[in-house]
Parts: sequence; structure tokens; C-alpha cells
Amino acid sequence: QDDYFIIGTSTFRVAEIEVFRFGTAGNFLPQQNKKQSVALGDGGEEWTTNTHDEFPADIKTALDKKQTILVDIKDKLQQQALALERETQFMGAFMKGENEDIVEFNVSGERLTVKRTTLGLCKDSVLAKQFNDPLWKREKVCPSVKHWDCEQVQKWASEIKVVPGGEVGVRLRQNDIVGSELLHLGREDLREMGITRPGTLATVVGAIGELKKSAREDDVTFIGQSAYCFVKMIDQLRLCAMCQADGGLPPPPEVRDLDK
Repeated sequence: QDDYFIIGTSTFRVAEIEVFRFGTAGNFLPQQNKKQSVALGDGGEEWTTNTHDEFPADIKTALDKKQTILVDIKDKLQQQALALERETQFMGAFMKGENEDIVEFNVSGERLTVKRTTLGLCKDSVLAKQFNDPLWKREKVCPSVKHWDCEQVQKWASEIKVVPGGEVGVRLRQNDIVGSELLHLGREDLREMGITRPGTLATVVGAIGELKKSAREDDVTFIGQSAYCFVKMIDQLRLCAMCQADGGLPPPPEVRDLDK
């Protein structure tokens, strides 16, 4: 039998035929069962409500089961997308701003780190007036180590006792080391810069360690009040910051009777 077909003026050869169902013309699938496009956006997804009554019982059961699974997966994905959006908003509330907006406290020996914007939530409070004022960022007479430039780093290195000459300062200057980088240098970093004498390495590493301690103290604000009360107050401000996105207010804090 000839396996070629002529359509119009073109000739086609059948490479493969797949048979789905045998039957009379009356048993063929109805016209409305043509493949429908699936909307994947917010305009609705018709496939979630499609019925399969026109199929044989076994195929209908399989399709209904698959549809139920897909609808369940779709709902879970929507819930995860909503949770991700909320988490993104939540994290964004804490990630706005720069490192300069971070305030470190030493409250009667307890260390605490807070964003300056959090301290300024209650505009008429003492904390807001002290730390949310533009003058809070005023220049210090002795700038913090973190803000040293290359020349200040070289000057510091030249003043290290026991280290002969200005070799260390010169090496640091040649590599354009600034204050924030100096605080992270280790023995291997110094060796890569050409400072190889063991005694010199040990002395410089020790001096950098002392510098880290002084740098931490320079950036800390000391509070001589009750650590319990101060932490309660800061925690309440943090809750207010978290509730800002929803426009609500957190419940009042619970304070022990001794500190009321």
C-alpha cells in the first residue's frame, strides 16, 4: 500500500502513526475537548476547574487525581511566595541604612547593638534627641581607627616600639592599607607584604590586637543604668520597628515588679 499522501501540491510521507482509540465516528472526542491554553498569571487558571467526564472512567480517574495534586502544589507555592514576600519586607526593615547608623552600648557591663533609626522611633524621647540628631555624626577630634587613611596607618606603624626603622609603615603604605583593613590583617597578610622577620611579625600582630581593643572602646556608648530596664526599652523599640510595615503597635512589655 502506498504510504505517501498528497495535500495540495505537496507530497508527504508518513513516518509514524500513533493510534489513540478505535471506534465509530460517534465515539470520537467532542469538539469542545480541543487543547485549551493555560493562563499562568493572575488572570485565573482554568485548568484547576476543568472536568474530564468525556474520557473513559480509568483515564478520568487518573486525570482527576493528577489535577488534585497539581492544585495542591499550586496552593503550596502561593503560600511560599506570600511567606517569601513577607520575609523580604521583614528583612528589609533591618537592612536599610549603613554601618554608620549602628550604635553600640555598654550598659553596666552588658554589650548591646542597636540601629540609630530604631533609637529615633519615639521622636520626643531622650534617646531620639541624643542619637537621631544630625549632629550625632559630628567629627571627632581623634577619628576612629576604622576611618584612618593610609598616612595615619603609616604614622601609627612608625610609632610601634621595638620595631626597627620605619619598614612596617613603608610596607603598609605601599599596599595602601587604611584603618578598616589594618584591623583585619594577620600574620600571613603581613608576610605577603614583605614583613618576614619573626620578631617584627609578632610585635605588629600584637600591636594590631591592642588597636582592635581600643577601636571597640572608641565606638561604644556607656550607659550607667539598669541593664534589665534598658534592654526592655530597646526590645520594645525593635518590636515597634517590626510592626511599622503593618501599621500596628506591639503589646506593652512585661516588667518585673522590682524594676517598675
